[in-house]
Amino acid sequence: MNNIDVLEYRISRDTDEWYPLLHYTNLAKDEIIARKGCHYYVRESIIYKKLSSAIEADRHVVYLEKEEDEAAFRTASKYEGQVCVEVRDYKEYTESPLLYVYHCHHHLDALDYLFSDFLLLFRKEWQIISTEMDDDRKVYVMYANETDKEM
Repeated sequence: MNNIDVLEYRISRDTDEWYPLLHYTNLAKDEIIARKGCHYYVRESIIYKKLSSAIEADRHVVYLEKEEDEAAFRTASKYEGQVCVEVRDYKEYTESPLLYVYHCHHHLDALDYLFSDFLLLFRKEWQIISTEMDDDRKVYVMYANETDKEM
């Protein structure tokens, strides 16, 4: 079992070489796994798409590319000091409306939501489209579309 507590995000600059974008130390394993599992990452209002992830001898690594077609939220809540998961009604090329916020005790609790394919909210089924770690707002985000099923 590895006890690696380092997470590094890397990006390519139009070459075959990868450069460190961000480097986190002393992260709990559940937070590293939650971050690695997200499809997107937001930092300084820039959205990055996850290409892949890896474990090296001394760190976990997530490889990213800049997402040119999407924009970060301009007026959304911040969750400093909390572990929260927002669920948003996915809308392409515009801000997705907030449906619900799960307040979790640990990142492990957030993983239960982040690794789900469907959620039940308001007696309706929602299919998860993608997940995101918004580091600017300190929140995990799940984008979902309503299915035709009512519960």
